[in-house]
Amino acid sequence: MALATQLIAVAPNGKAYSDRVVTVTIKDHGIAQRYRAQPHAWVKRQVETAIHNNAATRSVKIVAARQLKSGDIQIFTSNTAEIIAHGIPTSSINTKDQEATIHQILAENHTVIPKAKLTYVGWLTKESTLKRASSIVLETKRVRRL
Repeated sequence: MALATQLIAVAPNGKAYSDRVVTVTIKDHGIAQRYRAQPHAWVKRQVETAIHNNAATRSVKIVAARQLKSGDIQIFTSNTAEIIAHGIPTSSINTKDQEATIHQILAENHTVIPKAKLTYVGWLTKESTLKRASSIVLETKRVRRL
């Protein structure tokens, strides 16, 4: 628990370089060494504990966390919900044109999901385009309920 508290203490010094990855600078060499001796799963649990014990960050979903060679902690977050749809004809989806594909899916499903906000559409596996039908991943912004 003390390490989680230390992580929150240095989190304001972290640098966000995308909407999903944050690097937390660990300035205390002793703490960096303690984290280095632990597996990635332990580091992730420490990050989750620190984030979920803070009211301002409680809703953040941690996907993964790892320690970099520098000793800093890299945290991967998600502000999205992923949906997998099976049995989609591969000829009906062009994942290279995200905007048109998202527009097409939203138009076709407007009566079922009128307020959906898709951010990404992609095949579940790389080999999907070689099949007649396959599964797609739909990524949507997570709706925060108050």
